[in-house]
Amino acid sequence: MKKAFFILATLIFVCSTTFLCAQDPLEQAGNEQMAENIFSGGEAETTDIEWETAGQVIDLNTAEEADLLGSGLFRFEWVRNLLDYRKRFGPLLSIYELQAIPGWEAAWLRQIKPYITVSNNRKLKFSPTIWRKEGEQRFLLRMGGTLEKNRGIKEKVYAGKGFAQLYRYRYQWQRRVQFGFTWEKDVGEKRGFFSAHLQLRDLGRIKLFVIGDYTISQGQGLVQWQGMRFGKGGDPAGIKRQGAVLRSYTSAGEVFFHRGLGMVWQNKSLEVTGFISHRFLSGNKEPDDSGETVMTSISTSGYHRTESEIEGRHVLQRWAGGGTVRWRKKEWQLSLNANTYNYNIPIQPNPAPYRFYAFRGNKGSALSLDLSGSVRGIHFFTESAVCHTGKTALLGGLLFSPDKKMDFALMARKIAPGYVSPEAQAVSQSSSVQNEQGLLISLRGRPRDRWIIDTYLDCFSFPWLRYQVDGSSVGNEFQFSLILTPHRGTEIMTRFRTSNRWENGESYLGAAGFTPVHQKSIRFQISLPFSTVLQYRQRLEWVRVGKGRGGLIFADIRWKPVSVPWSGSFRVQWAGTDGYDSRIYVFENDVLYASSLSAFSEKQFRYYLVLSGKPIKKIQLSFKFSQSLFIDKQSIGSGWGEIKGNQRTDWRVQLIYVDVR
Repeated sequence: MKKAFFILATLIFVCSTTFLCAQDPLEQAGNEQMAENIFSGGEAETTDIEWETAGQVIDLNTAEEADLLGSGLFRFEWVRNLLDYRKRFGPLLSIYELQAIPGWEAAWLRQIKPYITVSNNRKLKFSPTIWRKEGEQRFLLRMGGTLEKNRGIKEKVYAGKGFAQLYRYRYQWQRRVQFGFTWEKDVGEKRGFFSAHLQLRDLGRIKLFVIGDYTISQGQGLVQWQGMRFGKGGDPAGIKRQGAVLRSYTSAGEVFFHRGLGMVWQNKSLEVTGFISHRFLSGNKEPDDSGETVMTSISTSGYHRTESEIEGRHVLQRWAGGGTVRWRKKEWQLSLNANTYNYNIPIQPNPAPYRFYAFRGNKGSALSLDLSGSVRGIHFFTESAVCHTGKTALLGGLLFSPDKKMDFALMARKIAPGYVSPEAQAVSQSSSVQNEQGLLISLRGRPRDRWIIDTYLDCFSFPWLRYQVDGSSVGNEFQFSLILTPHRGTEIMTRFRTSNRWENGESYLGAAGFTPVHQKSIRFQISLPFSTVLQYRQRLEWVRVGKGRGGLIFADIRWKPVSVPWSGSFRVQWAGTDGYDSRIYVFENDVLYASSLSAFSEKQFRYYLVLSGKPIKKIQLSFKFSQSLFIDKQSIGSGWGEIKGNQRTDWRVQLIYVDVR
């Protein structure tokens, strides 16, 4: 097996390099690497964030701090320096004036140039006449599916057809008026998911008003955070949650959002955000021992295909409300965050020792105080929260640049086992914000021109039981990466990651106890742009988890001709692991505004082709075809999603209509 993997890796490298060396070279595209850094934790909301910002550029003369930080394009100190520059010298005359602002790097400015602008914002009143003559309209139609039918489709267990559909519409006039809708149906579903919103800005002291679907992101995520989330890797500033509290919702996800009214009111240094929401959720409803109806679980998959899934559709109602009162004074910001929620059916998870502190009952709430500010170049942030059980969660950290070539971040957290807030999403090792203590140190250095070193160390402990860990436990995670750009557009990256944790197993004496689980991974990647037409990229990755091992190799070819309105990418990939524990995550290109962070855990050969172009002025067409060939398997998947055979072929087509007036 090792010999076969080596031979295949050699063939991919030789064939790809030979082909590309005969071509004209291409300009670098760093957007995929940026997205992979943002969603390194597997939080793949790329599709929705890109659609929300599609066709939009950030006006550096009018954007507020929350807009700039929430975009993910700017480091914290850049934003503060930009706002200070605007206050002292007025609006920017050109984006190239950014080079005069301390800390702004020319290399990064080249990457974000398509997403920024400087302009004079006209203060016009919105009217039906303007709606017909001005603004931007976008409509998206996407369809996709799998050529091989699974059991659910073949045996007609699924209520719907074997392809997925997505429709989206959005109208926007300046930043002040926006409305749109999303309708989505998964493979096998008969009824789809519908979402809509209307957003108004700058209504006197009401800075933002949203009716329909929206997200709320408060503090550092200890109470709730439904917006874009950064992982531990990449920029150290990413460990601090930052962004707008209230934002309209444009995703196709069916769980993590609110439906109702939200508003932001501002008067000088005081800003008040309030919201009220009522939603239907899906899950498993059963009678308990006394005969009372309870919810044993809330579904987060969004699937409603089988009879049992349809039976659990929208059986639970949730009312929620709360808000944020924020006070700003120069470099300092103090906020009080509150969230309360109520279910019409009691939540009663199935009994298990590690679920002892899980949420139970009809109602709950959380309250927090968060503070951030800067002193002599050191930025501090902290949040203290308490929930309805009386248990607390504490989080605090600092961001510091001791040198213009070094960024440093430190964050400590202490979250009680009994702390409960279902919508919380703070930076932590666990997927839920509960039962954890830890210290995270992150560092980015630029020791030489065209060198970037990123590293972090996270040490954590869990005072109470966890899934597959029947006792308190400790662990750690370390990552080191080196990125070299010897020439413009050429990038060489190496990354080493290791983690250690405990799980149930035999002790060293052979009795029941705990066993250590060691995980290591090594990644090497090279990107070589040969012209303005072609770019080549290759990745090698090896992982070991306990006794399980795995490896992956892929080669990408991306092309974008100047004289033809079409572009595309092609990937060939081999992955082989011993099981799900040694899975490897890989970011894949897709049709426009769609992307994924996929996990590969079996021996398989995979390839895909993506084409995108503009046959006429206002129409954008995209197409993706992918196929996976599994080794030594007679079927793929399990349950009703099982596919007979060792081959899976997926397709996706998309049409986007854009009308800018």
